[in-house]
Amino acid sequence: MPSLFINLSPAKDSFAFTPKHLNLSNGPIILGSADQTGTQGEPSRESLPHNGWFGPLPTPPPSKKPSNPVEEIYPLSLSAMHAKIWMQGGKVFISDMGAAFKTFVNGACVTNEMELRSGDLLALGSKIPRNRNTPAHITDDQLKPLVAVITIS
Repeated sequence: MPSLFINLSPAKDSFAFTPKHLNLSNGPIILGSADQTGTQGEPSRESLPHNGWFGPLPTPPPSKKPSNPVEEIYPLSLSAMHAKIWMQGGKVFISDMGAAFKTFVNGACVTNEMELRSGDLLALGSKIPRNRNTPAHITDDQLKPLVAVITIS
């Protein structure tokens, strides 16, 4: 079976993330937040370019880091196990895994499995509006969804 890769690159107005280069030839890949500790039988999650876990905002270079430690910033609308992508018959599909803030492809909510194509915009979560009940410590970045431009090769 030939290798099939999906690349996820940050789109405009997305929560910032390191681009992903995922090999779908080895089976389904779960997309979700790395802001979780391992549970029974599940290893801790580490965000890497070749897996589906998304980490906090990229940290600034050492010369630009603030003197006091800052809490890691994750997108609030990204679930621990948000969506699943897989290859079937040479095509790439996605399904939402019951994420509270849903999964969208080109603005359409994913309710069943949906085919992904190069050029599609994938949104994991939706923008959370700031209001008077939003805690002051929540940053604007945390309210953004994770939005990726898809390239399949």
